Amino acid sequence: MTEAPPKNFIEQFCSTFEMYSYGNALYGRLCAHLLLGQKLKNVKIFFGPFYIDPRVSLFLIQPSGTGKSIPWGFIKKVGEGAGLMVDDIDIATDAALIGTEESEELVDPVTKQKTVTHNVVKGKLANADILHYDEGQMLIQRGQYAENTLSLFQKALNPVGSGQNVIKKYLAHVTIEITPTCSLLITSHEIENLMEVVLNKGFFQRIILYPRYIPIDDRKKNEFLRADRFGKRLHTEIDIETLSTMLNEVGKKYENYEPKVDESVYPVVKQKIDELYGLISKSHERVREIMATFCPRYDNLIYIFSLHHSCILGKDKIDVEDIKYGAHLSYLLFKEVMAWVEENISLIKLSSKESTYLNRAYLIYKSMEQKDGYVMKISFLKNCSNKWRISMHTVNRYLEKFVNFGNIKEMDVDGVKMIKIEI
Repeated sequence: MTEAPPKNFIEQFCSTFEMYSYGNALYGRLCAHLLLGQKLKNVKIFFGPFYIDPRVSLFLIQPSGTGKSIPWGFIKKVGEGAGLMVDDIDIATDAALIGTEESEELVDPVTKQKTVTHNVVKGKLANADILHYDEGQMLIQRGQYAENTLSLFQKALNPVGSGQNVIKKYLAHVTIEITPTCSLLITSHEIENLMEVVLNKGFFQRIILYPRYIPIDDRKKNEFLRADRFGKRLHTEIDIETLSTMLNEVGKKYENYEPKVDESVYPVVKQKIDELYGLISKSHERVREIMATFCPRYDNLIYIFSLHHSCILGKDKIDVEDIKYGAHLSYLLFKEVMAWVEENISLIKLSSKESTYLNRAYLIYKSMEQKDGYVMKISFLKNCSNKWRISMHTVNRYLEKFVNFGNIKEMDVDGVKMIKIEI
């Protein structure tokens, strides 16, 4: 019997993450890349005369009570164990993020003369490697507070060493200058009117936007998993120590690394980029316009994820295996954002009335061949997708909402899913 090969950092991290947050596998994988990106942040991925850095930041939007905040303690311990400065943002003010000045009165012991000095107290953006902000919805509110915070975060995510991430603050007696190199993990519940901000702020071109929809059945399944652990304590301290060591070793090995690329990679990269553009080619014109602005960012993620994957496997060149890994992960994220864009743009176009889609769905259903009032679900989804010019994935999400209205019934007939619509 052959012994199983040891897990690499990402596999080990995802396995332990699942103990903290059920059914959030992609979220866990992105958090592994969040940590890797910080350990590799001084590596430059060149494209001729310019470069990107390997940092990854995440804006997760997920319903309350679905495990988006619980894993933070685990992530923090792994990062700190690997020598990273990991912190929380409690209040995202200029003073907290950039810094402030403090007056100090000094008395000469001989002359007893008093003098006042003004000391700089730098904020959390100055030295942190990873910052966690659990109030992402605050960034979307109208007002100068949210505008300033988004602007600061946007600058912090500009490439390390580019000079574009320098932030200055002029106070009465001192000037504070910081050069952030942090990664951000921002979490939030569902946010109304987010689309407008996404379209108009460059911040969202610098971060992974992961709007996650979780069906009721999945929530129930996760509660069953939690119920199975009722009264049982799981120790993860050894896993955390192992992960910190693995992460630290990756950082040390590739500290002064200049990425090299195997020649066989280039045609594969172009194929994977073509697949992203192919995903939006048949969508609604407005959706195409929006998603086309996201494409460069998700192309960059292919390169970043590929570098991370290559490093955790100890390679000296990025090869086709690494590119396929990076492209698959980037494609999954791109699909999620596209579904979210399609859903929100369509709702705006139709006066935000879900009933409009329900009525349209009913017309499509009535036009199909029925058996005892039921039609094949897959055929129905395809018809809706073609008529509405949105993906089947998004159509299915609408369908799940309509189930809540009591207008749709589902059943299995010899393994084939059938649906019935009543209005």
